[in-house]
Amino acid sequence: MPIDIEGGYARLIAARQLLLDVRQARSETLQRLRSYARAQLVRFMGTTDPVTGARLLDISAEGNKQNGDLAITMAFFDGSKLVVAVDRSGHYSGAVTPAHAVPDFGRVLDVRVAADDSSAQIVCEPPHAPGTEHVFEVLDLVALLLDNTVAVLEAEVPVIAPEPAPETAGRLPNAA
Repeated sequence: MPIDIEGGYARLIAARQLLLDVRQARSETLQRLRSYARAQLVRFMGTTDPVTGARLLDISAEGNKQNGDLAITMAFFDGSKLVVAVDRSGHYSGAVTPAHAVPDFGRVLDVRVAADDSSAQIVCEPPHAPGTEHVFEVLDLVALLLDNTVAVLEAEVPVIAPEPAPETAGRLPNAA
């Protein structure tokens, strides 16, 4: 049986072009996700922590377009974050820190941004239910992380006992 080198080479080029097309489409989706998140959360992004001066929420993009990888990070000042990425093989990945804040967040299967940029979703396979899908609205994920951050901070704030009432020297309240 003769070896079809020319046909094999054509298939190789077609497969590599398909990979480039998938990476580009997914990178563009992540850029749209970033734009969507920034537009929806713009009023919160300029707010700074009164203790540290750090921004309470930051949305960033990192990666190397040449390599075809891109990561979008939505991070709170305390280290809580949502990261969604596409790697050079065109696969999505993602993580939520701390993981207990969103226990159903698992392997990222898809990222969807509405054509009119009115909504964005991340489709995951929950770690406790392989083979199933859980669709998260991106703003719901941010809200879950925010709730966790607030709960942790509220638990760390010492309870201040109310000050005792001033001594009235035996007088009745509101007595002249």
